Amino acid sequence: MSTPSDHKLFRLACSIIMTEAKNTPALNYAYSYAQAGLHLHTDEGIKLQILYILDNIKSWRGTTAKQVRAELKSLSTQFGN
Repeated sequence: MSTPSDHKLFRLACSIIMTEAKNTPALNYAYSYAQAGLHLHTDEGIKLQILYILDNIKSWRGTTAKQVRAELKSLSTQFGN
């Protein structure tokens, strides 16, 4: 089960992706999923959105990418239970 801090972390990850997408062509599709994720409130909806985002950030590289990817993978288990 997720907590309010899990929701905040998810929204932060979405915001980072949207910011990074301005200079990173690899995030073109992920931007749309991250933007939509900011408006989700149910655990089931967020879990699904995390999976879409993770699928669309596979080619994103760098330290920030690794941190965001790891956080989203961790959150996916929180929203999945």
